[in-house]
Amino acid sequence: LMFVLQDSDEDRVAVLAAVLESLGDSVVIAGSPDLCSVHVHLDDLAAGVNAAVAAGRADRFVLTRFADHLDAPLSRGASATVGTERTAQRSSPILALLASPGLVEVVRGADGDVEVLIEPGKQEVDEALNGPTPRVVVADTESLRALAQEAARGQHGSLICAAEHPAQVLASLAVGVGDGSDCSDLVALHRECDDAAAAVSTHTLLGPRTDAVSACRDLVERVVTGEIELVTLVAGADAPPDLLAELTRALTQSHPRVEVVSFDGRREGVVLDLGCE
Repeated sequence: LMFVLQDSDEDRVAVLAAVLESLGDSVVIAGSPDLCSVHVHLDDLAAGVNAAVAAGRADRFVLTRFADHLDAPLSRGASATVGTERTAQRSSPILALLASPGLVEVVRGADGDVEVLIEPGKQEVDEALNGPTPRVVVADTESLRALAQEAARGQHGSLICAAEHPAQVLASLAVGVGDGSDCSDLVALHRECDDAAAAVSTHTLLGPRTDAVSACRDLVERVVTGEIELVTLVAGADAPPDLLAELTRALTQSHPRVEVVSFDGRREGVVLDLGCE
């Protein structure tokens, strides 16, 4: 379930967040009480819609039933264009390159004008950047960012964001496009995305691991200090099923004032991607 919420306030947004957390997972509320985009995975659709309506003026509802897509999963290099058709006449101003297929729906929830490529090769990135419209590119790995930089050398105008980690991509899109920013000003959009990415310190635990939960707990205890306000947990393909729940529980107990958000990113060869702000 995704929707846009307007004319709310901090108290009602807090209640909305709590209700959605109780109903499902992958809750993302990006923006301010005056205007924010909301994303959640849940089974009780009616309860989610009721919570949205109770929180303020909710509209632009988007409902996606994951079961409808299980027979045709996104493959490597596949394009998941969000909110706009990818044509020669008009391209999305923002291009997200992801090695974490589980983040596609979260990136979609950030804004209605983002194009996503899943584990693209050089040809796919070249084609995406060689259109008539310059792009701001965000990538969730260093290698994908390098691929974008190489492709952009032959295409004037496109700007590559500093993001090279899943948590940085989520932060960039939440700030750059999730708060109603003007996507037509490409330079300003790039600056906002860059600033948001730079504010996130990142860590990655590679896999596989014999005791992944303990290793992740050690990492979290080492990097999450009293100055941290937001922790983003992105489980990789090598993460055990209970990892996100265990880490969220541990963080809530040891750092009760820290906001914790978690996602199932499913990046190959990774147990956990961790971002701190």
